[in-house]
Amino acid sequence: MKILSFVILVLCSGIVYSFEEESKNIHQANNKQNEDTKHWMASKTDVERKNPIKKSLESIKRGRKIYVSSCANCHGSDANGHGPAAVNLVVKPTNLREMAGLHTDGDLAWKITNGRGAMPAWKDMLGKNQVWDLVNYIQSLKDSPVKDKTNKQ
Repeated sequence: MKILSFVILVLCSGIVYSFEEESKNIHQANNKQNEDTKHWMASKTDVERKNPIKKSLESIKRGRKIYVSSCANCHGSDANGHGPAAVNLVVKPTNLREMAGLHTDGDLAWKITNGRGAMPAWKDMLGKNQVWDLVNYIQSLKDSPVKDKTNKQ
């Protein structure tokens, strides 16, 4: 009887240990997913940086050109986060139309420059003025409606 009780105790301990390990793995996976999707912010110093490139039609046009060639594949041609490459990403790209105007120019420039996760760091591919032109373009999205592609006149 003592041996049977011991075997049952060992089996139950194994089941509890297995359950605790599985719970731990699920918890770690959830934390990783939350960390990946959590909103990220630049330091206070970077957030407060002012855009040295005046917001002008010319700057916005330059920024749009950069956006189309460098960002639209993930963030979408309408900046809604639904670019062709987005379907392959676990963490979906940000809808930049929703973010426009909610972040400072410095915060956006920092994110573009440094990247995170699937978002590449553009610091070695874009010049500083290009980053600021891109910021001007993204910030301009808050004022520009999405064109309805289904309503052709």
